[in-house]
Amino acid sequence: MIMDKVDGFDLGADDYIEKPFDLLELMSRVAAKTRRFKRKKVFDVNGVILDVNSRTCLVDNKDVELTNKEFDILTLLLEKDGDVATREELFQTIWESDQIVESRTLDMHIKSIRSKFGDKHKMIKTVYGLGYKIQK
Repeated sequence: MIMDKVDGFDLGADDYIEKPFDLLELMSRVAAKTRRFKRKKVFDVNGVILDVNSRTCLVDNKDVELTNKEFDILTLLLEKDGDVATREELFQTIWESDQIVESRTLDMHIKSIRSKFGDKHKMIKTVYGLGYKIQK
């Protein structure tokens, strides 16, 4: 029994509830998990502030308008926290496709984000042959 729990946690489970369980306990656990995911998600890196919940972006305290794809790309890069986001990962996540839509599409979106960021454009680094990452 305990090994089943351990195996579950090792495989990525966040919680475990044994049967039979009380419905009130189950509802409380679900509510607690939901609260954690609804917390405000804000990234603040090098003077760039990205608020995922309100879908706003500030660069040096000035509002920057991003398209939906640009916003999603930037969010994914910031979530990677300095690790490389491969081109394939970006295409699969942002365009929800295993096939590369058009190889220049991603490059053009990155170029557009960089142009909107002014002096902060250097924070988006190209990792040759792999993808992109955020330089802190």
